[in-house]
Amino acid sequence: MSRRRPPARHSGKRQQQRDAQVIGLLLAVATTVVVIRWLAAHWWLVLLALMLAALTRAGCLASRRRQAEW
Repeated sequence: MSRRRPPARHSGKRQQQRDAQVIGLLLAVATTVVVIRWLAAHWWLVLLALMLAALTRAGCLASRRRQAEW
């Protein structure tokens, strides 16, 4: 009599994929935390960027208004 072979396990690839997803999620969370902390420490850069965006928008609106008058 021959012995039966145990069923093949295919969970190795699935486990690697799950591990890769967990590592990717941890990296994304860590990066987000670092960016938020940096922005909190350098809040004036966020303020500067918002001011530049507002000035750019105001310039675009003024340009459109002048062009519409023609």
